[in-house]
Amino acid sequence: MASNSEELIQGVRKQFGELLDFVTGEKAQTATADHIERGLFKLLVVLGASLLRLFFVMRSKACSRQTLRLAEDKKLPYHRDTLRRYYSIFGIIPYERPYFYTKGLGGRAPLDEALSLGADGYSDLLRETSGYLDIYTVYGKTADVFERLLGLTLSTRSLQQNMLDDSVDVAAYYAQKTPPIAVPAATILVGQADGKGVPIILEEEDTAEPEPVRLGKGQKSGGTRKKPS
Repeated sequence: MASNSEELIQGVRKQFGELLDFVTGEKAQTATADHIERGLFKLLVVLGASLLRLFFVMRSKACSRQTLRLAEDKKLPYHRDTLRRYYSIFGIIPYERPYFYTKGLGGRAPLDEALSLGADGYSDLLRETSGYLDIYTVYGKTADVFERLLGLTLSTRSLQQNMLDDSVDVAAYYAQKTPPIAVPAATILVGQADGKGVPIILEEEDTAEPEPVRLGKGQKSGGTRKKPS
């Protein structure tokens, strides 16, 4: 697992070259559109994971290791770099960041706060996407979608917990929203229908024998019809 930013940059450039070769190389000349699309999607996910990890490594490298000064003249010295896992839409991204600790005061990781990372390590985009799917289907189906499309394995338990954690903020979100502007006056159009059916008048069945188109010799038109029984 490379942690040096220069090694990661070289790896990203190699992956990008593989992307170009995949769509312009000799095999691409006889490939189907479906093969290229599916393969390109997988390669882009891998490239996204590498770029995201490079971002974390660069931020960790730039983060200060100087002693943290807290309130009331308390201090937290740099302890060591500790491993952190970030659950992203591209997969699990491991990286190390500076950790400050002293006995009696506990520890802190300033980079986590600067990046607005939650304690569970799940990205906002991942939580947002899974939450959207969870509304319309069961947790197991949501996990299947992530594994099928992104190759990302998520447990139904973690999906349930994320939904539960996010639901706590719903009331606070609507409380801080600006209420809609009330319209003082408006024109209302009202339509009314009685909803009653229209009675159908059935004609009595005519049982009279039809007159022939041409009268025979000795026949008269306008014969008496039989009355209906």
